[in-house]
Amino acid sequence: MIDKSQKKCLNTSSFFTTQTNTERREVMKNLNGKALLHWTLLIAVSALFGLVSCHAHAQEFPKPKGYMNDFAHILSEDEAVKLEVELAKFDARMGVEIAVVSVKSLNGYSVEEYTKRLSNAWGVGKKSANNGIMFLVAPSERKIRIAVGDGLTAQFSDGEVKRIIENEVVPRFRKNQLNEGLVAGARSIMSVLTEERASSVQAPKRSEDKAPVYIMGGIFAALLLSFGGTMIIGAIYDRRKERKETEELLASLPAHLKKARAAVNRDDVGDRAKELFSKASELFEEATQKPTLLTRYGILKKLRDASSAANRAEMAAESDRKQAAVAREKGPELFAKLPEQFAAAKEKAAGDEQKLQRIASDEMKYHDLRASSVSGLVPDWVVWYVVLSAMSSHCESVVNPEPPRSSGDDGRRSSYDSDSTSSSSFPSFSGGSMGDGGASGGW
Repeated sequence: MIDKSQKKCLNTSSFFTTQTNTERREVMKNLNGKALLHWTLLIAVSALFGLVSCHAHAQEFPKPKGYMNDFAHILSEDEAVKLEVELAKFDARMGVEIAVVSVKSLNGYSVEEYTKRLSNAWGVGKKSANNGIMFLVAPSERKIRIAVGDGLTAQFSDGEVKRIIENEVVPRFRKNQLNEGLVAGARSIMSVLTEERASSVQAPKRSEDKAPVYIMGGIFAALLLSFGGTMIIGAIYDRRKERKETEELLASLPAHLKKARAAVNRDDVGDRAKELFSKASELFEEATQKPTLLTRYGILKKLRDASSAANRAEMAAESDRKQAAVAREKGPELFAKLPEQFAAAKEKAAGDEQKLQRIASDEMKYHDLRASSVSGLVPDWVVWYVVLSAMSSHCESVVNPEPPRSSGDDGRRSSYDSDSTSSSSFPSFSGGSMGDGGASGGW
């Protein structure tokens, strides 16, 4: 006998055996259709949440104002403008983008993760070289990070980055001198990279001088001499060459330093060139006034460094004079032209309160500059030109706004865009990406 439950089981298990092939195919088609619909809806919902999540993360990062981005308001306006000019000059001379950033909060990220994400969001560094640097400070969390792109890690080691943080930045921050620490850290980064570039330019020449001698010495040693004899000959050669180079530098450097002094003492030369000249003079004095405290190679190294610093001082002075000449020529023209640009921008922005407020803010700064010039203060066109250029670009972005760009474009934005926190016409960085190089600290 078969009870009811067993009969039900048999009926269920024999379902497919009692149906025709057509009926079985119809059932499977319905089942597959429902499964496909289920998975399609699940994937769509997941993708929607992913887009919302990505959009939320994107909104956490501010837009870049320029090379100097003081969102935590550590610097005065004059300090920020001056540092912006220095960083722009450095990029023009060295081809390295340095973003200096202060933020109000890390938004729950570690300082390493936030710096890396922000740098990649901005694209700091040249796209093909990944040679950007981001120097980030978060005063609320008391954290510091100097992130170095993969293309610069060979020139700017993690140890050197750590030294800058611990020796230049942290001691000033602990004295509550945040503005001085931020400026000192940025200038130290520029100094290290400038010195590294100078030494890399000199290195190939030294290698080319030595290569034929070492090749011939190696062949001669393999045929006639022992390994010890080769070492002796090489040491004698190096010593003679070092002695000759030392004598040449001792003879030439006084005139070189005199020339550099004349260059940096001219009008329109900034502090950076003068600091480099002072360093060159100090190194030369150490090499010549205290020779008994140094080895022969120690003297030569100081003389080499003095020559390199003097060269950089002359280059910096020349760059400052050229930029001052441009500012002096274009500044007055821009100063006279701006009232007309303000009027055109206000007419174009009619009804847009945010744009009108930004224009009004620029107009107030402009009137302050005009009042100071009327009172007899001689305009510092080097600084004024940077400020006036930013105001002019603001107006231009309102009168002739750029069309919307696709995600594959270069990302340039109007500085009056409603979702932009930028206060300048800075277009964008160059699309580089940031790896894990660099160092962090706190105070």
